[in-house]
Amino acid sequence: MALQYSFEIILLVLGRLPNNWESRRAHHVHITDLGLYRTLCYCRSAKQRARQITDAAYYNHLKQDDPRFDTLIDKLRYEFHDDGDKFLTWLQSEHKDLYDRFY
Repeated sequence: MALQYSFEIILLVLGRLPNNWESRRAHHVHITDLGLYRTLCYCRSAKQRARQITDAAYYNHLKQDDPRFDTLIDKLRYEFHDDGDKFLTWLQSEHKDLYDRFY
């Protein structure tokens, strides 16, 4: 419920609510076409993406053959000094499959 109110506030600030806000199912193209009013996208920074990868390693959400948390966090913090771009470049060259899963 709180999430619904948050979106209502965001959409009101951006312009106006869509006319199908109370609809439970989208059954026609004019109901789902909000591109007339706004386009919403989310972009993660390199630092956010690097943190997401190290968090996944910390909580053991990676595959067995992926690098361990200690290796990833040492690279990010000490070798690359929290520079997400350099960390992701290293990850892409050394562990391309892991990089592709988070990109």
